[in-house]
Amino acid sequence: MKNLTNITVLAIFISLTGCYEDDIIADSLVESPDEIQSYFKAFEEEALQRGLNYDVDSKNIYGEFADLPDNTVGQCSYSPDQPRKITLDQNYWNRASELEKEYLVFHELGHCYLEKLHNDNKNEFGACVSIMNSGTSDCRNIYNSRNRSEFIDELFDIK
Repeated sequence: MKNLTNITVLAIFISLTGCYEDDIIADSLVESPDEIQSYFKAFEEEALQRGLNYDVDSKNIYGEFADLPDNTVGQCSYSPDQPRKITLDQNYWNRASELEKEYLVFHELGHCYLEKLHNDNKNEFGACVSIMNSGTSDCRNIYNSRNRSEFIDELFDIK
C-alpha cells in the first residue's frame, strides 16, 4: 500500500510539473502584430546585408501597441524572467510615415536586441548622428531615404 501511495504522489508531481513548465513556455511565446513583425524582419534583413545574422525571435522579443504617456512614442522593457517587449504608441503609429515607423522600431530594437543606450551626439551642423538619439536632446533628427543606410550602419556598428 505504501508503494502505491508513493507512485501516486510521484505521478501527481510529474503531471503538475509538466503543466507548470508548459505554462511558462506558452506565456513566453508572445506574438507581435504583423505590422510590427514586418519591421522586425526588415531589421534582420538590414543586418544580413551587412554580414550580421540577427534573429529577433532568438532574444524572445515581441512588440505591442498601447497608449503611451506624454511624448513617448516607443519603449523597450525587459527583465531576466520576462520576454523583451517593445511598446509603440498607437496614436503616433497611426500617423507616422513608413520611414518614421522603421526608425522607431529600429531604435527600440537597438535597445532590446543590441542593448544600446541613447546616443545624443551631433555633427557640426547640429544633426543627430545616431538612430539611438533620445529625442530629448537638442540635435535635429535628419533620418531620411538618402541617409538611412548610414544611420543603419551606425546602429550596427559598421564603420
